[in-house]
Amino acid sequence: MNKLMLMMIVVAICVAGSAQALLVWDAADDFHAATNASTDMWQYRAGARDADTLFTFQDTSWWSPWSGGVAPEGWNNGDDTTPMCVKNTSGADTNWNSNVYVLAGDILVAPSVGNLNVISWTSPITGVVDISWEVIRGQDNANGDGVEYYVDLNNAAGNIAALSGVLAQATGLPTTGVLTQTGVAVNIGDEILFIIASGASGAADITSLGNATITEVPEPATMALLGLGSLVMLRRKKSS
Repeated sequence: MNKLMLMMIVVAICVAGSAQALLVWDAADDFHAATNASTDMWQYRAGARDADTLFTFQDTSWWSPWSGGVAPEGWNNGDDTTPMCVKNTSGADTNWNSNVYVLAGDILVAPSVGNLNVISWTSPITGVVDISWEVIRGQDNANGDGVEYYVDLNNAAGNIAALSGVLAQATGLPTTGVLTQTGVAVNIGDEILFIIASGASGAADITSLGNATITEVPEPATMALLGLGSLVMLRRKKSS
């Protein structure tokens, strides 16, 4: 085995190991309805902007049946009112009460006036992450005055402006499209908060969250290994 081939094998092993170490956290895929504790990586909250009040009661029976007869999984405060946070686990796009729609696997939230819906993620790493999400109006009508949406780092209002704004109410289930902020530095224990706030009237504020993900960014050393691997392959091609 020549030196070039040996170098290629070493680089391939290093790159593969580095790639496997990268992590993706997905709010919908990771959604849990069994526990909602301050020690959980994902938490479901309501209240003021810092939203320290955890939903304490899992009860979605009042939503049943959605189309297909499958009740969602999720959280409210046990009083059959908003705010709440549920996931469509039916396996199909579905609706409730003829005008509330949520795609298969998406999370649906419903804030109320003075009570934000917050889904928070606590970072288990120190490093850099990319953040994406999509906000979709959940009610196909022109009632209400829309919702405000934010992604904050450690409760700093409007901290990530590219992921924050206002989605007006309209027919046809308007959406923000997928919004992305790259290169957000986090430390272990930092929180990223996906927030939905109702408009002033609180009417027709049911909203779906799609593609809410946090993706670890490769460290510079990993990128250097990828570049070295490409260089080795190029040299190999030229010498053959």
